[in-house]
Amino acid sequence: MVWLVLIPVSMIWLSEAVWWIVLMSAWANFAGHFSSWQATRVEINQDKDDERFEQLLEEIKNLLADSPRSILRDHCDQTH
Repeated sequence: MVWLVLIPVSMIWLSEAVWWIVLMSAWANFAGHFSSWQATRVEINQDKDDERFEQLLEEIKNLLADSPRSILRDHCDQTH
């Protein structure tokens, strides 16, 4: 909301002020770096979640492989 007020002020009265242009450029640089840093953090957390999910799936597969049904199926396959 503040940016809506600052845009006309910047374009009309402060467009000639070097200090204002420097300040806005520094702010844009900071905001760009901060948003990139946040995106990287999200991506790292997603990678960690993917690894945990794959480990969980592997544990479930191991549990299902050792279930009584699979043991009975293996026994039946051996006897036939």
